[in-house]
Amino acid sequence: SLGTGKANFYSVARRSGRNRDELKVFRRTGEPCPRCAAPVRRIIVGQRSTHICPECQVLKGFKGSRGRGSE
Repeated sequence: SLGTGKANFYSVARRSGRNRDELKVFRRTGEPCPRCAAPVRRIIVGQRSTHICPECQVLKGFKGSRGRGSE
């Protein structure tokens, strides 16, 4: 996992994992992108979900342009 779940790991120093703090759009569906303020979208890629900014991140291999994938 990305260290983002409720059962985050603990380091040897007993500090909890805080990886989510470093992720800019993961699990932030509908929230504004920190770079351009466009709403973050959740899409399915290869039977797994991911989160993107449709303005900042261009998806290759999708028909249409800029962030147009399945919801």
